[in-house]
Amino acid sequence: MEKQKKDLLYFDVMQMNDVRDQIEKILKEQSEKQNYHFDLPRILYKYCKFADYTISGLEKCTITFTPIELLNDMFDSSINIVADEREIEADIDSFFTRLHNLKLGCYVNHYVNHCKNSIVEGYKKSINRKYKDLFDLLPYLGARVACLTNINNSPLMWSHYANSNQGLCIAYDFGKLERNSKISKMIFPVLYSDKPIDLHKYFDDKNNNDYNFKIEIAITIAVLSKAIYWNYENEWRIIDISKNDDEKGKHISLDIGVKPCGVYMGYHFFKNFIINENDDTYEKQYNRLKDSLALTDRIFNLCESNSIPLYAIDYEFGTYNLIPKRMSAKKLRYFFKSEIIRPVEYRFYHSLHDSFLRCFDT
Repeated sequence: MEKQKKDLLYFDVMQMNDVRDQIEKILKEQSEKQNYHFDLPRILYKYCKFADYTISGLEKCTITFTPIELLNDMFDSSINIVADEREIEADIDSFFTRLHNLKLGCYVNHYVNHCKNSIVEGYKKSINRKYKDLFDLLPYLGARVACLTNINNSPLMWSHYANSNQGLCIAYDFGKLERNSKISKMIFPVLYSDKPIDLHKYFDDKNNNDYNFKIEIAITIAVLSKAIYWNYENEWRIIDISKNDDEKGKHISLDIGVKPCGVYMGYHFFKNFIINENDDTYEKQYNRLKDSLALTDRIFNLCESNSIPLYAIDYEFGTYNLIPKRMSAKKLRYFFKSEIIRPVEYRFYHSLHDSFLRCFDT
């Protein structure tokens, strides 16, 4: 049986119902939010840059997985283990009891008692140093995640993850996944809390029989734990552990069996066609424009040929709210071909941006 456990990949372990049940139970016990639940939303969104790899993923129905070490939160997926002081003190007491039983003499016993506190403190520091070495363990294991959310109108996420509102937000239809499909067992909501979850008992041999596949459980909990100040993201994650050393530390696109069901262009999407001051020659400006137009045309073709709704993000006047507007790929294609024939000077940006937003679907 032990050999069979060692031969199983992380993906295989996560297909076991009892493993997922254990993870859900642990996360619910740690949750301070009463509404923390595992009911997979029908639609999940991924914010991304306006780039070739994004459009290629759309065309191939793949989702990008990011290596843990490339995420923007330094605490993301860290292994947090706090030494159990009661267990440490019990071990020390047992050690000193054995010393006393040796009957080393009054002077030696007095010296041992005098040093006991400093020995305990030194032992604690030694244990915590050992556990601290595990803090950045997951990058070495090849852990990576696909980061999704159930909201598409977050100003912060449009700013942080979609190139300052110039990128895209892709909607994926998870409602068509079968409840017991392989991917549905790999996706979890992120748990936000004030303190990291202590994973001590999953790495302690004394608790060896409490959980099956305790290392896999600890890895999953570490990946799903984030600080409370990230809770605006409402994040869901699909976790993968690379079995190929050559793939470690690299982005990878995987087909997870869900298709895009909506494409949202950021409020400043049109800035991809504005003259960039860093492009010091007209040739560079023109080449960048040509690349942006080609990517845009691929989006329009994809949406038209697959009946995928296309949206542009606008704002609600008098509020800080963002609202999606249903757009016409056909009108947008005509607009770009007729109006964007050369790199746009910034002084024309606002008038052309308004025209861009008027290409709504009727």
